[in-house]
Amino acid sequence: MAEPTAGAARRGAKRQKIMSLLEACGLDKEANRLQTLSGSAALAAPQCQALCLQLVRQVELQRELTELRAAEDRQAAELEGRLKKSLEMEAKVEAKRLLLEVRNVLDAWDAEHSGTRGHT
Repeated sequence: MAEPTAGAARRGAKRQKIMSLLEACGLDKEANRLQTLSGSAALAAPQCQALCLQLVRQVELQRELTELRAAEDRQAAELEGRLKKSLEMEAKVEAKRLLLEVRNVLDAWDAEHSGTRGHT
């Protein structure tokens, strides 16, 4: 007689584990509704299969969402790196422009004053 009790305990533990998974995915209300409709404490096989399929879909969607979030994080980091590189390039271009402008001013000043150096 100990065997049926042990089997019932295992089934109860499995049922509790499944219910906690269903609850985590928001499907526990559906399981309770199906139990109420069937009028029994245990769900029929087709009802269990339907819930399991929903559970699998939820797990797959959660996995896909996790992958999409990771991809988004990678892309955001890449975009940030490219933005930083772009800002550095813009700063270099501006620095070069300023250097050329200063060189032109100095060349003009030198040309203007080169004829008067020896005559002071």
